[in-house]
Amino acid sequence: MHLIPEKEIVVVGAVRTPIGGRDGILKDYSATDLGGIVIRAALERAGIKGSDVEEVILGNVVAAGLGMASAKKAAVAGGVPQRVPATVINAVCSSGMSAVWNAVESILLGTAAVVVAGGMESRTNAPYLLGPHTPDGKRLKGRLDGTEFVPRMRSEDPDAAVETLKAFRDAGILDANMVDALSCPFRKGLLQNDYAIAYARKKGYSIEQIDEYAYDSYRKAHEAWEQGKFDDEVVPVGDARRDELMDRSRWESLRGTSTSPSSAYNTAGLGDAAAALVLTTPGRAKELGAKSMVRIMGMARFECGPADFVEAPVHAVEELTAALKQAGRPVDFPIIEANESFGLQLVLFAETWPESRINVHGGTVALKHPLGAAGARILTTLTHSMRRYGHPRGLGVICFGGGGAMATALELVKE
Repeated sequence: MHLIPEKEIVVVGAVRTPIGGRDGILKDYSATDLGGIVIRAALERAGIKGSDVEEVILGNVVAAGLGMASAKKAAVAGGVPQRVPATVINAVCSSGMSAVWNAVESILLGTAAVVVAGGMESRTNAPYLLGPHTPDGKRLKGRLDGTEFVPRMRSEDPDAAVETLKAFRDAGILDANMVDALSCPFRKGLLQNDYAIAYARKKGYSIEQIDEYAYDSYRKAHEAWEQGKFDDEVVPVGDARRDELMDRSRWESLRGTSTSPSSAYNTAGLGDAAAALVLTTPGRAKELGAKSMVRIMGMARFECGPADFVEAPVHAVEELTAALKQAGRPVDFPIIEANESFGLQLVLFAETWPESRINVHGGTVALKHPLGAAGARILTTLTHSMRRYGHPRGLGVICFGGGGAMATALELVKE
């Protein structure tokens, strides 16, 4: 399916946090903390007051433990009044881009004229999942039963801590990152990683070939930071001012050493981050004194089975370009920001779009994958890259777990 806006919709602000690894530079910040920071920064850079916002839509995936109304919590922290509706979107990796789609729909319908859309994720603070039954079928007792399943932990009673850990183990605790973000929803025990490896082998992509593309992702990301090319899009979070990248000496020494098409070197790691875009119409932007950065040309969403998710971005772009052609719009895109959930996708993307510059500042292999924020991060980076290099049009593309992909076409607004 696709969406070609019937009226002009523009982005007037686009900001992201640095991206941290799990237990890394952003470990002390919840997803809603990060969401509030980027909302406030995006509005400030757009020159728009929080009171002018009419809706907030945020992607978030591993959400257990954030409390109710997490999007509203982030919105209020970002300076948006409590009267403004706020919604969370969970479309796995495409959540942040889905939020932008929904923002476009709201503006087209006339239910809102200024919408903040984006995503937030803290893989670090994802909880562990318990119960409701133990592996042998016994129901766990909890506070609703009048007792506690685990003993209280006291510093003067070290044995209680040991008993607690034993109880967790016996209950079969699960990592929410694994269950909600990495596991196949249809075949128990299979991961999206398994499908990616099978695809690489089917296509005949060598490990050395994939590692070369991964190396290029690391190189471009390091050079982008060294040359200040991320400065315009990133808002500091405490002392964290730049992405948490693998040390240069390490990624250079690991070049070509992977033993799998999907290794720690050539596959995106878990990431913590948030990103936000401010969308409105040109008329409303003018009234608020905001400068249009890019306009939304169109969007597409392609669905498939989980085994075919690697190729899904290609089909999403095919669907989008066909719709744009039918609408009489140009379909040449000199720059593409495509999510590197697996480095092997870079081989496919280079084969498919040889005339485009893909991930000019590196991608997710180097930057890490902040799940619910990923789609919004891609559009934020794309927006700033188009403006930096003067590209008239660009594509943001991302696949998602469970099978599918989204693509968004942007057009530069000339100053």
